[in-house]
Amino acid sequence: MGDVAGSGIKPAPQKGRGASRQGNKRAPQRAGGGKAHGPVPRSLEFPINSKMRLIALKTILSAKLYEDKIIVIDAGQIEYPKTQLLEHIIRPFGLDRLLFLTPSSKQQDHFEMAARNLQNVTLKNAQQFNLPDLLRTDYIFLTKQGLVELEEVIEKRHENLFRNKKVPTEDGILRSRLRAMDHFERDIIDPTLNSKKIKGYDDDLPLIVQTPALKTMVKDLRVFVGKEGNRKHEEKLKAEENKKEAVASE
Repeated sequence: MGDVAGSGIKPAPQKGRGASRQGNKRAPQRAGGGKAHGPVPRSLEFPINSKMRLIALKTILSAKLYEDKIIVIDAGQIEYPKTQLLEHIIRPFGLDRLLFLTPSSKQQDHFEMAARNLQNVTLKNAQQFNLPDLLRTDYIFLTKQGLVELEEVIEKRHENLFRNKKVPTEDGILRSRLRAMDHFERDIIDPTLNSKKIKGYDDDLPLIVQTPALKTMVKDLRVFVGKEGNRKHEEKLKAEENKKEAVASE
């Protein structure tokens, strides 16, 4: 019955008193009872895939750069591990939340120790750098080495998106095209189109057959047409002879 504290004992007998049945003192219809279908703790989060996360990271970095909120520094190092010294350096930024992207190597121990007691300063390396860090900060300070490492991390994340995907390549497209190409296109059309100058071709002469394969094809076609013409001619002569014989017999 909701999250209301109370006894679980049945408040009244089931039968015999002429009233409705009651099973629990914490029922919603009773005074001091729980709320029917009341609010419960829940999360409104939803997952984001790696490709969308990477695109969002690039987009927010571009927006920060457009707003002049990305500052490149030589190195994140100070002479003494003193919070007061670092606080004096970042005093012009007031209460703005600052994020320092430092190299992965432990060469900035003084800087890291000085930043521990500053609530508006966060230190991250390229592997730890992600979307929540960008959304929660106002200014981003990038060291030169940290920027190089961040570029490598983003490039590797981009490559990992396609490590198991069948991305079409130039060789693969060519192989697929050759499989789909018939022998006529491969032997006649492609050599004719790709050749800079066709052997034996002259612009002043009328168009003639250029390739040996096409010559053979036309030759066979002429032979077939010739045979077919001879057969029809013989049939015509035979029909005329039959007609003459029929007239003579009458």
